[in-house]
Amino acid sequence: MSEPVPRKMAPALIGVGAQSVSKEGERLGLTWGLRPAEVVDSTAGSAQVTILYDGDTEPIGAVSLIGELLGEGARVLAVRVPPAGNFIVGHAPTGYVYGRMTYDTLAAASASLTLGAGDALVPGTTITVTVVNTARYNATGVFDFEETVLGTTICLGKLYVDGAIHSSNRQALFAVAAVGNRATVGQQWDGTLTAGTHTLELQAARNLAAGTQRANILHTSLRVQTFE
Repeated sequence: MSEPVPRKMAPALIGVGAQSVSKEGERLGLTWGLRPAEVVDSTAGSAQVTILYDGDTEPIGAVSLIGELLGEGARVLAVRVPPAGNFIVGHAPTGYVYGRMTYDTLAAASASLTLGAGDALVPGTTITVTVVNTARYNATGVFDFEETVLGTTICLGKLYVDGAIHSSNRQALFAVAAVGNRATVGQQWDGTLTAGTHTLELQAARNLAAGTQRANILHTSLRVQTFE
């Protein structure tokens, strides 16, 4: 099991129980390691549960301090207090990311892309990352869409991860109907990467073949951050 990264707990993110632990730690001059985890086994009527810390591969026993029963799959925040053990002190808020940032990379388009029916790579917007552990990522794509020949359609901006469209299918959308219609539109994505090398890239298309549209080089870019 990997050791928690020492950090001060942020009471605004956690429950009353976590705040109490944080205050006691500060009173004693200690720095606690707060980590998100998932409950993988629990017994009705017992505060003893089994959790799996994010980024670990082996479950471990823990004691719930939040005064309620926890079902399997519950997302929690826990601290490891040697030699006493592991203690659940709050619920993990949606989107909580554990770990240090290992990548923060911006890739700008190197050429404009004329949109077609099929998804195509926007040149220059490919980012390759290598993570040592299971990691979370945040990706932001900005597309500079413009209509250059009259037509009515919708410009579609997408994120591809390891050759496949992002599982959410969230897209950056811009409806055009006149020459000169132009806007920079964005979208955000997140997810999990397994240990190894991964490629994230922007692709774009249009929903109907009418006129000519493109993703311009000037204001199109992809930003990727990973956390381990």
